[in-house]
Amino acid sequence: MPAEIPDLDWLEDLARETTALAMRLSGHVAVEQKGDRSPVTEADRACQQLVTERARAFEPDPRRFCVLGEEETPDSQWEAWPPEEAAAVLVVDPIDGTAAYTRGLPFWGVSLAIMVDAQPVAGVVHMPLLGGADGWLYRAARGQGATRNGIALEVSKARTLDSSSQIAVPSAFFQRARLKGFEGRVRSLCSMAHHISLVAAGEMDAAFVGRTNIWDIAGAACILAEAGGALLNGQGQPPDWPTLLVKPRSSRTLYAGTPATIQAMHDLVRLQDGCSFGSS
Repeated sequence: MPAEIPDLDWLEDLARETTALAMRLSGHVAVEQKGDRSPVTEADRACQQLVTERARAFEPDPRRFCVLGEEETPDSQWEAWPPEEAAAVLVVDPIDGTAAYTRGLPFWGVSLAIMVDAQPVAGVVHMPLLGGADGWLYRAARGQGATRNGIALEVSKARTLDSSSQIAVPSAFFQRARLKGFEGRVRSLCSMAHHISLVAAGEMDAAFVGRTNIWDIAGAACILAEAGGALLNGQGQPPDWPTLLVKPRSSRTLYAGTPATIQAMHDLVRLQDGCSFGSS
């Protein structure tokens, strides 16, 4: 029997509840460093624990609705049931932009996605400290379009990247490449899910995503697709979602945009000397 999955309103409510918890804990948690040198706090773990508890309340059987998240928690379903074998998977980045969160910057949020048959079918990204009292709430479900705070989203109509373009890149990209040959504006806003969502909104023309983890991209990928964009590698191929459920980190460099702007972004990356991000 196919799994019953939550609707988009359930996912939005959960995102708002999760960011509210993170805001209550802000400034009261110590910062630790994970094995990959990225920061983590008890707020990250508490937020993921909350998501897991809500998922278990909706469907107690992890074989039917499994949680796959960035952090380890007491009720982590990672070992309890292989995500690739579950009927549906809730993919969670409890605080996307932890480095910004720990410094009191507003560029962080929660990213949630529901995957069925190893494909994202619904996604929510909530940036609670941007865009007014309720934050920016991006949401989408397959075949239903994408919105931010109720307003329909559409990707940029740009056909190339030029001096009028704006692109988003991870902060680490600045340390290794300067995008020679590009005359537009380069932004780094701390959260990969937010970068991709800004591409969906047409406010960024493209984004360098790189070789990242499934929880960084799954929710925003659905939003981007429903806004008319795509998440592709340099050969025009989408993420290998079934493999990412087993090995969460992408082995191929990914870009967000339209096929035209992704190709332009890929060509720019290939021009960079000494850039170890790869162009595959």
